[in-house]
Amino acid sequence: MATGEDGATVEPVLLVNPSRERVRIVQGEHGHWIAAGAYEWESRGLVRVEETGWFSSAAVADAHAWYTEGTLTIDLGEMTWVFRDLANESDKLHRALVELGRVTLGITTAIDPEQMGGQQALVRAISAADVFFGAVPLTLEEVPPEFTAGQGMPDDFDALFPPGREAIELPVTPWAGPSYDPATGTFQLGLGPDGPMRQALNTPGVGVHSGLLVGPPECGKTNALRITYIEALYADVFYPLLADPLARNGHGQAIGSKLPEEMFTDTWDGTVQFLEALAHMVDYRARTGGFTNPTKEAPGVLLFLEDADKVFTDARLADLAFHSVTVGESAGVGIIATAEKIDLECFSGRRDLILALGRKSLQAFSEKALAQFQVYRSRG
Repeated sequence: MATGEDGATVEPVLLVNPSRERVRIVQGEHGHWIAAGAYEWESRGLVRVEETGWFSSAAVADAHAWYTEGTLTIDLGEMTWVFRDLANESDKLHRALVELGRVTLGITTAIDPEQMGGQQALVRAISAADVFFGAVPLTLEEVPPEFTAGQGMPDDFDALFPPGREAIELPVTPWAGPSYDPATGTFQLGLGPDGPMRQALNTPGVGVHSGLLVGPPECGKTNALRITYIEALYADVFYPLLADPLARNGHGQAIGSKLPEEMFTDTWDGTVQFLEALAHMVDYRARTGGFTNPTKEAPGVLLFLEDADKVFTDARLADLAFHSVTVGESAGVGIIATAEKIDLECFSGRRDLILALGRKSLQAFSEKALAQFQVYRSRG
């Protein structure tokens, strides 16, 4: 919950990122990849910030809110939030709710859910022009019993989807298509506070990049991995492999179902074979040379690996991965991996492997993961 200020006016704002896992990528009827994101909220009456300047007074469809005895309840049909004791915690917010008779809903995918507390997050979302606003009128009456069990969102914002309520399922809109630029080795991963965010798959004249995506479940790692995989696939200068060793991330029913078996596995044994083949390829390419710039004739080879913190508890597999990541850069070989944790025991004690994976490309989906990686890096 944040308060946006426009001159002397204080606007109560509920800023929500409906989890980046909900920004889905699927394959359409004609083989084109399509994605769903915050734009779909336009169908519920929300208006993008660049069209309003700040907030929109347009009502959000199928949304209701109640404010009684200092407790604010907001229901969107699919999810409910309850904020208690607001009259005591913030007199400014209490007065604004009573005087305006509404709360503004802001939907954004620009801000990590763990960083969405306070006015600064609101300013960042607005500066990125990636937030949709709509008004939810307040009813100063008793809340119906079915809505009183909703969960508020304290500083840790654990409950974007309260138990017992169905998570939002967004429809899909056309994906803009691949954006890989061979001159820079980068593609557009998303939109950040300062504009488009570009992610590197390789550095021209140097080699390919490995990467590490780390954070708790349902934070967006798999979605980010899929986006990166699709960019590599369509860049036409990479040979991307995809491994889901525990078969728990849905690739077999999505991207994996469209790939030849030599490019996708959702088994443990298949993942081991990919890691072994990658290490052999590194040795061969390191001897022959000429692989620093990916081309159609000599493509960069990237292994997209889910659940690295489970796989690399096997010391032999951790050794293979370290060899591929460190020697493989100039040989045009790399690994881009997801992990829920980067505790040393999850990587066979190999702090050097964690650092090698995240050295050039780290996506930390929680403050804890980022701080942990920084501690490892400070120790050399």
